[in-house]
Amino acid sequence: APLYVRSAVVLNLRRGPGENYESLGLIPPGEDLRLLGRTVDSGWFYVAKNVSFSIEEEQGWVAGWLVDVPGDPMLLDVLSPNPLATQRE
Repeated sequence: APLYVRSAVVLNLRRGPGENYESLGLIPPGEDLRLLGRTVDSGWFYVAKNVSFSIEEEQGWVAGWLVDVPGDPMLLDVLSPNPLATQRE
């Protein structure tokens, strides 16, 4: 079964696992995010969110310290940053 997380605060959905990556948009508190993976240290989680009025999902990274993860995050696959995701200079 997929794991979901939510946050009590507004989250930045980012292109890569770090605050230096571009923000793809803001996620309001309480929105369910489907967990897809994590960084090695579980500092960042790769998530999918539903897009309003669409079957599409938007994917990106959120800060691990801002979300409540049910269960053991170590069970998630470790993902490397998207190689196409360039950090802002």
